[in-house]
Amino acid sequence: MNNHLTSAIPETLRNLTGLSILNLSLTQLGGVILVKLNLSYNQFSGDTPTTIGNLSGLSFLDLQGNPFTGEIADEIGSLSQLD
Repeated sequence: MNNHLTSAIPETLRNLTGLSILNLSLTQLGGVILVKLNLSYNQFSGDTPTTIGNLSGLSFLDLQGNPFTGEIADEIGSLSQLD
């Protein structure tokens, strides 16, 4: 932390399948943070979180194959960039 990284977040981070925490605080990284989110075929259950609506730049979202049992958050409808 508290480093001088200045480029965009590398695309290769998507290959880190075992990554559970990534802290890039106190940097000067730039670029688009997240436009595609693929969480398919995991073990997510319950309701989809309402905070998903905060991902306003999201253009792709895949949640299939998860054992969701609750409500789909209305906030998903506010993701106007989804294809």
